[in-house]
Amino acid sequence: MTGAIAPLKAIESLRCGVPNADAVRILGTNQADIVRRFEATLVGDDAPGFLVQGGFGSGKSHVLACQREAALSRGFAVSVIALGKDVTLGDIPKFFCAAIRELALPGRRVGGGCAEIVDEIDTDAQAFRNLAAAYEMDDFGHKIFGATIRLFERSRDVSEAMAEVFQFWDGLPCRMGAIRQYMRHAGLETAGLVAPSNAAIAWQRFDFVNNLIIGAGYSGWVLLIDEAEMIAKVSRLARAKSYANLARLLGASTIQSSPGVRGVAAITDDLWIELLGARADQQAIPAQFGARHPTLVSEALSALDFLTSTQVTMPIRAASPEERAHLVSRVRAVYRIAYGADEARADAALDGGALRNTRELVKRTVAQADLARLYPGHAIQLTAEHVASDLAEDDDYESMEAS
Repeated sequence: MTGAIAPLKAIESLRCGVPNADAVRILGTNQADIVRRFEATLVGDDAPGFLVQGGFGSGKSHVLACQREAALSRGFAVSVIALGKDVTLGDIPKFFCAAIRELALPGRRVGGGCAEIVDEIDTDAQAFRNLAAAYEMDDFGHKIFGATIRLFERSRDVSEAMAEVFQFWDGLPCRMGAIRQYMRHAGLETAGLVAPSNAAIAWQRFDFVNNLIIGAGYSGWVLLIDEAEMIAKVSRLARAKSYANLARLLGASTIQSSPGVRGVAAITDDLWIELLGARADQQAIPAQFGARHPTLVSEALSALDFLTSTQVTMPIRAASPEERAHLVSRVRAVYRIAYGADEARADAALDGGALRNTRELVKRTVAQADLARLYPGHAIQLTAEHVASDLAEDDDYESMEAS
């Protein structure tokens, strides 16, 4: 039974339509161009991120899952962040906290906090010494980061002090009184330390954690943003902020002073048709906010130029009939291993022509095998209902962003 655990987990994730690491390793991907682009992003320090674009159910989440596995295998820490009501691109402090919660480390698969990054760190190793020296020089804008590095070195075994340090590193507001107290107990200088607001250090946090990851001996930090089309759910002003922030996360403007952070986002293929066509954001944003928010408007328009360029967009390639047949065969083979079932029945034909996308193909293949296993001897007939993507503005997203 032990040998069937990975196939069982893979089938369960495919049944739910959310591919896990087991499904990725077993099924792989046919998106060779996107794979090559991502590998180049990992290797190149200055290579910008990109957008994976495809219709609903085309396999964008599966591609991001493949990228997650590829990055982990190359020594990167990885965060997969799905946008929604609780996590938007308009609120970078909240987005950062989500990225920390979803952080996975090579060889561990789970992280969820900076404590795990430094759990086994060697403070005498050159990578960490470089980190400490860089923040000792205060080249990164806020002394609090260097101060917490020094406190970590000096009071690593003091659990109360480390609780304060890790909470701050994970994105919570700095409790400066407690930090100063533990620094004084450790014999460290506290002059000039001020408590910055979360908004003031939002982007420096990405820089710091990226450098912390590198200082711990990893290759860097990869951010994989799923369902980025949720930008469409917020108001026009919030979209302007989101455009600028997404472009920044993908590398259109520098968010780190040392290499390491890489960003990739997935969007639906109708997003720009809606936002630049029906809603005319490129014209409406400057007309509505140009006088009150000139800097934001300039950043948003530059971001849109970047995000909509052909150099940044990597479309999902539709599977050929041969690839679809191979995928069905592979899913059935994994199913047989998982359940010890006989060859999945083929009389509920999956000709591919009636199916809209890869997600539907996979879920229908699994459902067909489930029914054949649970109800042997019965005729199987499956139907599918198309679910259109919903890009309409939603006040609930706005209220969550403001909270």
